[in-house]
Amino acid sequence: MNPLTTARTSGVPLLWIGSDGRLADASDPACRALGYAREELLTLAAWDIDPDLVPDRWPDHWRTLRRARALCFQTTHRHRDGSLAPVEISVHHVELADNEYACAVVQPLASRQPTETAPRESEERLALALAIAGHRTITDLKAAETKLRHHLDLEQAVAEISALMIKCDWEDFNACVNWTLERIGRLTQADRSYLLTLGPDGLTLGNTHEWCAPGVHSQIQDLQNRPIADYRPFHDFPRRDEVIFAQTARLPDESPLKAILLKGGVRAMICVPIHWGGNLRGFVGFDAVTTERTWLEEEIRLLRMVAEIVVHTLRHLESHRILRDNARFLEHLDRISRILTHREHGADILAELATAILEIFQTDRVFLLHPCDPAATHCRIATEAARPEYAGAFAVGDIAIDDTLKAVLQRALRHAEPVISRLAGASPLLGIARHGVQTQMVIALHLQRDRPWLLGLHQCAYLRYWTGAEQRLFQAIAERVSDALSGRLLLQQLQESEERYRAIFENAHDAIIVHDDRGALRAVNGTMLALYGLTREEALKATVLHLSGPGNPLERLEEFWARALWGEMPCFEWNARKPRDGTCFPVEVMLRAIQFGDKNCILANVRDITARKRAEAELERHRDHLEELVAERTAELRQAMTQLLQAEKLAALGSLVAGVAHELNTPLGNVRTVAGALGDELRRFAAAVDAGALRRSQVAGFLGRSQEAVDLLERNAARAADLIGHFKQVAVDQTSARRRRFDLRQTVEELLVTLQPQFKHTAHRVELDIAPGLELDSYPGPLEQVLANLIGNSLVHGFAGRDAGLIHIRAAGNLGHIRIAHADNGVGIPEALHSRIFEPFFTTRLGSGGSGLGLYIAYNLVTGVLGGTIEVHSAPEAGTTFTLTLPRGAPDRPSLRRRARSAH
Repeated sequence: MNPLTTARTSGVPLLWIGSDGRLADASDPACRALGYAREELLTLAAWDIDPDLVPDRWPDHWRTLRRARALCFQTTHRHRDGSLAPVEISVHHVELADNEYACAVVQPLASRQPTETAPRESEERLALALAIAGHRTITDLKAAETKLRHHLDLEQAVAEISALMIKCDWEDFNACVNWTLERIGRLTQADRSYLLTLGPDGLTLGNTHEWCAPGVHSQIQDLQNRPIADYRPFHDFPRRDEVIFAQTARLPDESPLKAILLKGGVRAMICVPIHWGGNLRGFVGFDAVTTERTWLEEEIRLLRMVAEIVVHTLRHLESHRILRDNARFLEHLDRISRILTHREHGADILAELATAILEIFQTDRVFLLHPCDPAATHCRIATEAARPEYAGAFAVGDIAIDDTLKAVLQRALRHAEPVISRLAGASPLLGIARHGVQTQMVIALHLQRDRPWLLGLHQCAYLRYWTGAEQRLFQAIAERVSDALSGRLLLQQLQESEERYRAIFENAHDAIIVHDDRGALRAVNGTMLALYGLTREEALKATVLHLSGPGNPLERLEEFWARALWGEMPCFEWNARKPRDGTCFPVEVMLRAIQFGDKNCILANVRDITARKRAEAELERHRDHLEELVAERTAELRQAMTQLLQAEKLAALGSLVAGVAHELNTPLGNVRTVAGALGDELRRFAAAVDAGALRRSQVAGFLGRSQEAVDLLERNAARAADLIGHFKQVAVDQTSARRRRFDLRQTVEELLVTLQPQFKHTAHRVELDIAPGLELDSYPGPLEQVLANLIGNSLVHGFAGRDAGLIHIRAAGNLGHIRIAHADNGVGIPEALHSRIFEPFFTTRLGSGGSGLGLYIAYNLVTGVLGGTIEVHSAPEAGTTFTLTLPRGAPDRPSLRRRARSAH
């Protein structure tokens, strides 16, 4: 930001002149006053505008200004159209960025003419009055003389006030105003004279200066911060630039002004408004307390003149204040810039910055907050500077973002200029108000590549009004802090990125070599030094040729370099060599083009592939025997699987034998018992026959009991024969892969008879829903094995921990296929295990009766021998359903056909 342009848009004519007398810059009002465009005006020198300046005398003028630091004088300015205008110049010597300037505030003198010519015009009027008074009486002459003397006193007072105020400084202004009020008050015999000024907000009125006659009560403490809108005369008349008259007795009783006048004992008053810059700035007035009086025209004119003098003085002081504020503005910005730019490494720049801002604005607390993000839950006070009595309210660290702070952050992000909040009177439970903050000014700092920050000022001791100049300075400081923080954060990120790159570069697994297009090495990492056995100094003196072993085609290397420079990334194998001992070893190289410094270079990733080459050679030696090894392992695996299947079949056959023994035990036991009882009965009958004591009743009893025994023998023998027939069929089916046509329901029922012992002493049961007449031309043995394994799986796994379980087997078919569903209401199978339940040796009950082969054998039998599919549907605590889809005619098995032909 150019410091000379900071006041271009100011409402004051400013000219910046260099040490050579040439114009360096000018404000917009100065350009308009002289009639030049800025570009045209900046081609001129000071003597082109001021005819009283001579180019040869400019060095003398410059030395005088440097020695005095500030000058004030009157001269004339030549406009672009050639016209001349009187002006007053206030010029200060300013040093900015090692350059010297003269900053001149230009004030036209036309506004002075009424004040300067008024005494002369009044004197002429009085002389004329004396000239025509010759024919008057002595009394009239004395009255005229008294009136003349009063006029002269008034004119003398105006002259004295003008002389006093014309060179007034800010430090003397209050004393000069007090002397002026006393002078005109005594002269007009008013009871009270005063100067009322508007507050910075333009809405409140305050009594800033006052003189009271002896015995008259002062109102300077009673008339502070009064809303001007409450007093209609003060609100309406000044906008028309009219004199305000007020007779207390004539004011309406409900008028707020009447209450104030009565409180001060005022019986009559007169006020003259003070304007400049198009705005109302205050009033000069008289009060009559002891008597009601009518104000004379001369007294009104005196007030007007005093008002004009005060306006001129205030404008003059305002020009000096603006110049001083601009100089301070630039000094403060320069101080901030020095902190932001000329700092030692490791210094706490944020803390010093906050301290400097605290001193510049003379406030109670300065803080930097990050991030300025209403969506965040917490933010951090990066630094804080505060007066001792207000320190620690915002401790450096994390703080929660409440609703009040969120609203402040949102407003700051919506506005580019500072945001001011007045918190006086706010609830102590609301956010920052509980820290005693009465006025706050904050601004968002928008940084590059980071979330916004917040710079804030707190005024705690009193309710502060931040002036426009303070807001502009605060915004300018914020802009510089934003730029500096952005640069600092970017530099920090760059340093961190460089450190990370250096760490990655030095600790990379591959050797990294940066070389130019002639092969000279420019940079290497630690892995490269270890790989080639070199020091860093030795490596940077070597070339790619020193690192290349014999037998490498160098023309191919140049081709690879060219391809890399064209944007490709060639990858190739190379024979590397250690320069010290000549040891060669194979490496894999990948090239890419990079910008290294100011040159186009090539970065090479070099990886030692000695171990890989050794492994490849070993692999090549074993490759010839790989098929043989695979065949051997496959045969062994098949043999193991055959043994496992045979073991599973033997286990199933053992279970079948146990079932047969258990089921036959009942009918055969009954036969044995009945046979024994019939033998005993026969022996008793034979003994009775031998003894000759046989009675008819004995014969009838014997025949009845014998018939009953024979019936029992026949039924149990038939039951045993049926069981043996079923067991024989099942045994034949399960121990051989004999294909035949069979009824599905009958086959399942016969299987359940053999499995009945597994259900003894349990409440588990099996329900069938298979229509009679569903026939298959398939292998009943494998199907029975599958169903037996599924039923066993339900008993072991599905009903674990349950007292009563239900297995429901249902089947339905069409012309080509039959679908068999085996469902239980057990514990179910987790979804994560669905893909593994058909794997061999997978079981969740290892060591508790589970072999992990049941479902694996069932899957192989269904998909192999039976030519169908099997699916599982299950969920935890929702049971498990296995669905078999089988063709009505099983596929042919060539191995079985060959076995049958060989048997014939």
